[in-house]
Amino acid sequence: MDALVAGLVETFRAHAPWTAPALALATFVGATVPLGLLVPLSAFMLAAGTLAGAGLVDGPAVLLAACLGLAAGSALGYEVALVELQSRLDLPVPAGTLDALAGAAAPHHAAYTLRSWEGPVPEDLVAAYVALDAVVDVEAPSGDLDIEPLHADVEVWRHKERESAAQGRRNVSTAAVTADGDVVALTELWANDHEPERLNQWSTIVRRDHRGHRLGVAVKVANHQVAQERFPEARQVVTWNAESNAHMLAVNVDLGFRVVERTWSVQLRLG
Repeated sequence: MDALVAGLVETFRAHAPWTAPALALATFVGATVPLGLLVPLSAFMLAAGTLAGAGLVDGPAVLLAACLGLAAGSALGYEVALVELQSRLDLPVPAGTLDALAGAAAPHHAAYTLRSWEGPVPEDLVAAYVALDAVVDVEAPSGDLDIEPLHADVEVWRHKERESAAQGRRNVSTAAVTADGDVVALTELWANDHEPERLNQWSTIVRRDHRGHRLGVAVKVANHQVAQERFPEARQVVTWNAESNAHMLAVNVDLGFRVVERTWSVQLRLG
């Protein structure tokens, strides 16, 4: 518990003067309140902080809820397995910034073709694209989380594409393709008809045997260029990365992202 509280102190130290008293109270409550009350109490505090309005979303109630939640999980045997950072990027990114990043990366990936599109994955790429996307969760840094790769199934993928379109979600994607047509890097940005001012960054991955060619920055920059043309109403991009994913976080910083939130994923190993 001490390590978890220390992590929270580091994260929230600069937010407001209530950090220290909130953490002290959370530690005391976590040590004295029966386990059966910790989870509902943390949920209540989170709801109270959210309903209090935008000014209190990051306030004492939410911080206390995080502390209580971690205290409850720790008491049940859960351990923090992954720390993730949420980053946000204000749009539009200046064209000069994108052009400079693309130009710096270009000499390193001359053997690959960058292909961008809107909507469903092109038929000639879909099998390789789905196969690469299926290993995103196990190839990207994921801390100590136990994760299994997804099953690569083109028919299921096409169903998900149709489902997303019906839900009002639209995407632009970019892939790095080898001379023989293999997809070795990909990235996606998604828009939602119900929240047009916001784009969500989904998968970004470079296949392990093709790393070292600046393909990560290349596909992300190309995709941002397409997205800004296709979704001019968007004002922000939101993305999540493992805190240990130093390479992708560095790419995000170059693009102009700023970290705004940290979350903890916990897991309980059975047996």
